[in-house]
Amino acid sequence: MAKFLRLLLVCAFISGCASREAPVAASPSPAMAPEAAAHAMGGAAESSSAKAAQSIASAAATSTPAGNPGTEAMSSRAVIRNATIQLSDEHPAAITEQATVLARAAGGYVLDGTTQTAAGAVLSSMVVLRVPEPAFEKTLEHVRKLAKLREESITGEDVTDEFVDTEARLRALRKLELRLMSLLEQSAKLNDLLQVEQEVARVNGEIERFEGRLRYLRERTQLSTITLTVQAPEQPYVPEHESIASRLSNAFHAGIEVAVSVIESGIVVLGFILPASLTFALFAAPVVWMIKRRRRPQLAAVGPT
Repeated sequence: MAKFLRLLLVCAFISGCASREAPVAASPSPAMAPEAAAHAMGGAAESSSAKAAQSIASAAATSTPAGNPGTEAMSSRAVIRNATIQLSDEHPAAITEQATVLARAAGGYVLDGTTQTAAGAVLSSMVVLRVPEPAFEKTLEHVRKLAKLREESITGEDVTDEFVDTEARLRALRKLELRLMSLLEQSAKLNDLLQVEQEVARVNGEIERFEGRLRYLRERTQLSTITLTVQAPEQPYVPEHESIASRLSNAFHAGIEVAVSVIESGIVVLGFILPASLTFALFAAPVVWMIKRRRRPQLAAVGPT
């Protein structure tokens, strides 16, 4: 029992240290190396897109800090950035394909994409791109120039405090795990042993949860998201000029439709009136007959005056 009480004191001490421990800058892994611009283009038709891809690839390469890039990047702020941009062009699929080339040249990739068509024509095309944070501004600048800009929005979420707090909690939990493992080796009683094992399992679960959160934050801060939607311009409605023969033909057909509608309405009315008249006659005839039968004796008693 004394060992178990010592265990509780150790747990309380470690938990208190977690809140007092000095924050340490997070260290996300380096961004993925950008592909060569010529390979990313893969035979693209327009030389301007090739130059843009080379510019983005160069920006992504030169913006990556040397030595330990993760620590230097997190020494300032950790921000999750997302951009939503809408363009207008007669060839939406071609524009999204060029944007895909730009993202791959920066070392990014395509996360998702959809295309909407009607009557064999592409109405809109949407693609979700993930690009390294150092090349985010440059990629967005070139994507913006691919077609006519309709709408754009950029949002950011500062997760620096969460990053630092999560790492501090993770370090405290790992220290607590080491203490519990040492107590597990020293425990002699079965009851104390089971309680320590339960505490170790709980701490391991917390460690896995915080590690997963750190992986998510690193991935989202290293790779920014660009959601691009390209829509085809709406075609103005031009009314067709009808000839006199076409107008007379349409008027003739319209008159026939009106006549048919009148006949149909008459049939419907007759279909309602005839059954209603028969039903009324069936019920009214006995009543009239009874009234006449009752009046005959009275007329006979009165006689002629």
